[in-house]
Amino acid sequence: MRSLGIGVEGFFIVGFPGETSEQVKRTLAYIRRLNLDAHYLYYATPYPGTELYYISKKHNYIINNFSYKSLEPRRIHIETPLLPAEKLRRLVRRHNIIMQWRMLWRHPIRETPLVFAKLLRDFKQKVL
Repeated sequence: MRSLGIGVEGFFIVGFPGETSEQVKRTLAYIRRLNLDAHYLYYATPYPGTELYYISKKHNYIINNFSYKSLEPRRIHIETPLLPAEKLRRLVRRHNIIMQWRMLWRHPIRETPLVFAKLLRDFKQKVL
């Protein structure tokens, strides 16, 4: 694909019931090894009516502050004994930092404004 000038992207989901932190670590390491031009990492999201929803509901894996209005794949909605939400959040946060630096190194002109915009957004959320 790259030899034809086409970027290579990947989409990944972590945080399924039964998934362990070691499995998530292997998934994140795999993403880094792929050397993609971009990747999209989402959390398993238990949309009502899906098998994931029924499994999560049956085993009480859906987090306490669950809201149908907040259902989106960039938020954690499932917490299991094997993978607490905070542990998953830390693993993904660490991965995202590594990938931001890697992308900044590979594509400095394209990525610099994006990194600074994210840093500013994060700063505003923490300060304000």
